[in-house]
Amino acid sequence: MKIACIGNMNNNMFCLTRYLRAQGLDCDLLLLWYEQDHFHPSCDSLDDGWKTYTHRLTKWGSKFLTGTLAETYAEDLAPYDKIIGSNLAPAFVYKAGRTLDIFCPHGSDYTEVPYIKDSSGNLTDLAKYQRKGISAAKHCFAARTNQKRYRLLTRFIDESKIISLPITQFYLNEYKESKLESAVRSSTDCATLKKIKANADFLIFHHSRQCWTGKIPLDAKDNQIFFQGVAQLYHEQGIKPAVAAFEYGPDVDASKALVEKLEIDHLVHWFPILPRKKLMPMLWLSDLVGVQFADSWLTGSVLFESMALSKPILTRRDDEQYSDSEEWLPPILNASTPEGVSQQLSLFADNRETYKKYGVIGKQWLDETRTQPTIQAMLEILLNKQAKVK
Repeated sequence: MKIACIGNMNNNMFCLTRYLRAQGLDCDLLLLWYEQDHFHPSCDSLDDGWKTYTHRLTKWGSKFLTGTLAETYAEDLAPYDKIIGSNLAPAFVYKAGRTLDIFCPHGSDYTEVPYIKDSSGNLTDLAKYQRKGISAAKHCFAARTNQKRYRLLTRFIDESKIISLPITQFYLNEYKESKLESAVRSSTDCATLKKIKANADFLIFHHSRQCWTGKIPLDAKDNQIFFQGVAQLYHEQGIKPAVAAFEYGPDVDASKALVEKLEIDHLVHWFPILPRKKLMPMLWLSDLVGVQFADSWLTGSVLFESMALSKPILTRRDDEQYSDSEEWLPPILNASTPEGVSQQLSLFADNRETYKKYGVIGKQWLDETRTQPTIQAMLEILLNKQAKVK
């Protein structure tokens, strides 16, 4: 049996491909033509092993409705018995006359693509085929951790097909402590971060997308709440954290202006977008991670990256949403307002050893309730067994 994993937003499919290959399955990663540079497999790997099983679908493109191109899609997929996909995979796989065995959405593949319209206000063919491809998928992995997103998803796929587990978003074997230690020693960014940390009370890593002014409402992170909370902590209590933030997202300029207005620009240090293999050693040096403050989430690459390295998490989480679906949740620094952020950071400053334990428990939760169940459910489906999961 040969398996195709199509698309690689957030390195999700590269992560899944490695987990499946580690289980002995013959699995290839197929990259779409428009993958973002920092989500290339080389950006999430400390060696070149990915080259042997990664291929780019160079003949696929947005103008995909002609017969000859449809035949090309079918030819490219012919070697594969099972197809797992995200991004635009539903549209192309459906056009090729195949069906996704597993749809692993990341977000815009069902919140934006199915609604793309042409200049006349009509749905494009891409949008129509994306809808058909999602609806036809045999299974869908999507944790029910954000109700707004979940409702959008169920517009296109029957709820009975949804397995309430997230796609794997982090391949832990790639970032073992010995590898991170070596990477830190050779990184100029880590050297810079060490100096910043030495002159602060503690270091907060904030590598979420800067998105809070309403440009992309469904992807909002409400970073302004985080920065306002840091400002309150500093100006009212005299506690001096350092923040490592990144020039990623539509509101970088707005965030920089806000930081200057709040008079904490000397505390916030901006880094360019970095590949994960350079980002993770920096995250490893941090004391805690500020995630997002717009909506309650139990999934996401920033959250999982941080948990995988046993970092305490500062984020918004509405626990009452999960009382029926989760047996247990890891402890976090929970905040959704500037006052809440300031209060939680103040508590962290006084009880750092206690909060370190939060990070250890978070890693345990990630492995026991997310990574391992997801891989097991995938194996059961791919090997033609029924997935016995929630």
